[in-house]
Amino acid sequence: MLSCSLSDPSGAGGVAADAITCAAMGCHGAAVVTVLTVRDSNRTHSVLAVESDFVGQQARAVLGDMNVAAIKIGAVGAPASALALAVILSDYPDLPVVFDPRLTASDEEGALENSADDDATHVRAWRALLPRARVCTLSLALARRWIGLLEDANSAAPLAPHECARQLLQWGARAVFLTAAASDNGRIVNQLFDGGVDWEGANGQPIPKVALICRAGADSGKLDVQVQGQSKKIHAVAKRE
Repeated sequence: MLSCSLSDPSGAGGVAADAITCAAMGCHGAAVVTVLTVRDSNRTHSVLAVESDFVGQQARAVLGDMNVAAIKIGAVGAPASALALAVILSDYPDLPVVFDPRLTASDEEGALENSADDDATHVRAWRALLPRARVCTLSLALARRWIGLLEDANSAAPLAPHECARQLLQWGARAVFLTAAASDNGRIVNQLFDGGVDWEGANGQPIPKVALICRAGADSGKLDVQVQGQSKKIHAVAKRE
């Protein structure tokens, strides 16, 4: 698996954390570093985006040499790096890609150093990656911010999860996985929307044909999975029928 993301000296995030996850799953984790960070276990102190040509050279070197089975794209750094990766991915149309975007290398909940115009430039570039990814995964809060930067900021805040997913699907995403989409009795609810969506639901409300809702209970260690109203409990992996 090839991870394209930031370098985290603490090992808690970015390509280091992805490599640890890959190892735990029995596969080899390769890495393309897009952003250098000065980060400890508490916060990010400084970031430095890697030049886009160098990001592209890293990716092509690995893809041309190794049997890459999947790609995960996280923080991409400069907008030019997002565009460079989109061009490279067009040469590998059958390679599964997960796009897990971030507005900054620091926590998305924290204060952003960029202006709104700078962030909008980033989002416009990242939109080029959406059609290349099998699934785009991001929090509901970040999805609202994405839409607010490019559409009407005042109307983005109250958007429901399915409304955010509809916009991202219209921008080219084939599937959208929204994390922290809702809260249910202290449990976090995540929702997956695929491209097969019926936007002519009852009372004019868009209704996804396939919506996978995972409720993770901190005390039980189980996932409560609902697929089109049918509920079942599983221990590890949620599979659609």
